[in-house]
Amino acid sequence: MRNEMRNEKEEVLRKLHSQYLKIESTKIPHVHNSEVVGAIQDLEAVLPGTGNVQFKYAKETLIAYKYSQSVVRHYLTNNTMLEDIRAGERIVFNNYK
Repeated sequence: MRNEMRNEKEEVLRKLHSQYLKIESTKIPHVHNSEVVGAIQDLEAVLPGTGNVQFKYAKETLIAYKYSQSVVRHYLTNNTMLEDIRAGERIVFNNYK
């Protein structure tokens, strides 16, 4: 997982974070604190001029990143949420199962 978020565009990471509150608590991937520290470093490299990234923001973004990568797929296209966000598609959360 380390350095994977560093390869994403700023818009992708911000859109992923906006999806965090919609993730059901039973489907949240486990994230270790050491992973969050790495995510902070990645986010600070990708989000220039925002200052220090807070632990909570990094953890939520990392959870949304893992979730969108592996847990859900669009019911019609079978794309992961991450693939659709990268492609600039409009995200309707309930279309991903």
